[in-house]
Amino acid sequence: MRVTGGRLRLGLFAVVLALLCVNALAVWGQQAAQVVFTALQATVGLAAIVCAFVVARRKHGLERSWRLAVIAAFVASLASHNGSRSSPLSLLTRLIAYLMPTGLPSRKSVLISGKSLW
Repeated sequence: MRVTGGRLRLGLFAVVLALLCVNALAVWGQQAAQVVFTALQATVGLAAIVCAFVVARRKHGLERSWRLAVIAAFVASLASHNGSRSSPLSLLTRLIAYLMPTGLPSRKSVLISGKSLW
């Protein structure tokens, strides 16, 4: 039996959903459930970035540009949730990383329309 792309995606979705459901029961305690949730969230985020890089590598021109803008938004979103919370510089860095994805949709729409900003 041959596994197609659709079946593989469905299988991965089912496995991740099952892991999240078992983790939500907090069978091993609340602290362990929080650690597993964070690890699952980071794994899914990094997998999305890797998939986006693979697809962007195959594209050219504007198609590649807006995909790279989406990757930048993914990375900024992941970066804004990590890091030390104590120093003011790290707070500023996290704030910029948190707000950066909100500015990217306007840049992406300009890229898609093919018009220059200047």
